[in-house]
Amino acid sequence: MKKQILIIGVSVAFLLLCIFLILNLNLRTRTGSSGAHAAMLKNIARNASASIRNITTYHVKLERRILNTTDMGKPNSVGETLVCEIWRQYPDKYKEITFIKRYGAPSSWHVVVINGSSYYCEGPSNVEIITNSPPFDSYTSDIDYPYDLQNYLISLAEMGNVEMGIVGDDVVAGRATYVVERRLSRGNAALGNREMLWVDKHTSVCLQQKIFQGDVVISEMKVKSFEPNANMRPDNFAVQHSSSKDSCVIDDGYREISIEMARTLGGFTPIIPAYLPEGYKMVSCGWRDPEASGLPSELPDEKAPLWYKPIYLRFSDGVSDLWICEAQKRDACGAEASLNLNPEGTSTILDVKLPGGRGRPVDAYYEPVKNTISFIHRGIKVRLKGNLTREALVRISESMI
Repeated sequence: MKKQILIIGVSVAFLLLCIFLILNLNLRTRTGSSGAHAAMLKNIARNASASIRNITTYHVKLERRILNTTDMGKPNSVGETLVCEIWRQYPDKYKEITFIKRYGAPSSWHVVVINGSSYYCEGPSNVEIITNSPPFDSYTSDIDYPYDLQNYLISLAEMGNVEMGIVGDDVVAGRATYVVERRLSRGNAALGNREMLWVDKHTSVCLQQKIFQGDVVISEMKVKSFEPNANMRPDNFAVQHSSSKDSCVIDDGYREISIEMARTLGGFTPIIPAYLPEGYKMVSCGWRDPEASGLPSELPDEKAPLWYKPIYLRFSDGVSDLWICEAQKRDACGAEASLNLNPEGTSTILDVKLPGGRGRPVDAYYEPVKNTISFIHRGIKVRLKGNLTREALVRISESMI
């Protein structure tokens, strides 16, 4: 059922604090004075950086339309329409109600509720409940991510095939917006070659998005209403479901432990970063108990999963979290396979060189859409994930080598 609703993540990623214009991007404007437009883009970036810390809750209604395409990438009919309502309270409360209309297929719906490490999803015929979900594997870690679009565009800019600029003003959901156009010099038939974004002037949240193939819209999202810092009631995240439906309850195995226990349970000494951004400090340590998922507490290397008995370190500045996941490398796979990078082949991965001892740099892998950096050092696999810039994640990683 998770895969069914991951498409909402694309919509939410475009909505949630769409901080896609950071100060060090080399953006090229298309109309008007390039200096004036560059200054406006920088103002959007500064405003976005501030708004991510100031929006602690929100309530939003949005609609997303995806078109069916032919083999040549030309749209021919409406493939899917999603109408979605979301409640969010940071850091760990989330509720989503979505109705899905599919071309030539029955309509569907689902309700998702996350409260801490508990995940609940109900559809027309069944209910899935996951308790003690590890941070890297939780539903919110995949879709509720303010930096998704920002980092995606950064990766495009670094590869030299993106052109952006402010092309006008408009009003969406009663809020004044900048209209930003992004063009790809090397387009993709399925993903389009041009994108229009309507960015709220007050919060820098993306309120509308259209993707074009040529002059034809192939995908669009529009926010119907947006309430930042909305009042949240406890019942906003309450769970009610019919006992007549098939239920699946899974203990996903995450347990909080002390750092001393981590050395014993994980079988290695966790690597603690020597550098953290200002205000961040360690607030918890945990691990994933293999017995919760039916695995024995000890396995030979050739039978152990890629991430067996991982240790999770959580750092926070009181607003945003940084998660570090570490595990022993017990497999014989190459680095990318061992780190289980991009298993579905849909993400962009950028290579990063981390300065290593004796002049030997450590290969690291940065996934812009997930804002995650991964590497292997002295037999320990490491993944970092947080609401931080690529530069900050790289600096933290360098301090662990």
